[in-house]
Amino acid sequence: MIRQRAPVAAALVLFAIASGCSPSPTEEKAAAPAAGPVERPIRTALPMSRECGDISLPQLKGLVSDPADLIAEADELEIEQTLRQYQANTGHEAVAVMLPTLNGKDDGLVARCLGDAWSIGDKHRNDGVMLLLVPSEERVRVAMGLGFGSVEDSNRKAQDVINEMMPALSRGDMAGGMKAGARSLSHVLP
Repeated sequence: MIRQRAPVAAALVLFAIASGCSPSPTEEKAAAPAAGPVERPIRTALPMSRECGDISLPQLKGLVSDPADLIAEADELEIEQTLRQYQANTGHEAVAVMLPTLNGKDDGLVARCLGDAWSIGDKHRNDGVMLLLVPSEERVRVAMGLGFGSVEDSNRKAQDVINEMMPALSRGDMAGGMKAGARSLSHVLP
């Protein structure tokens, strides 16, 4: 894995590493707001591998999980809509996760274990994407499956998504940061 630090001016220390999940977008199309409530089924989780140890598995409703309770329900629904539109346009599944803590675990391991347990992306294309935010530990990660190219190329793409998120995150706007990250997928990972 290659770790990259974000610019010093950033309020959060960022790590962008490709592993575990996978992403890919197409032409950017604005997601229209939902006319009514979005159905958000709870995803059944697979058992985690032994290397995941005692990582707690938060509930994933639809494509968003916020056990840290960082953002309002309306913002979660907007992120959900954006991620659904991305999947409809590209066929690549992406999820957004906001955790209260990593409990001493590596953010890359946590992202990979959650992505695998939730079966994010197509298992044959290895094309899932996870936006992971843990503000209490100043961590942002964009994890993607190896179906998006080389590790170096995936790291560059992950950093591009993080760069889109940083203006809002630097202001302490967690919802705005996740919305920007979700919107950026369509032009960074087509």
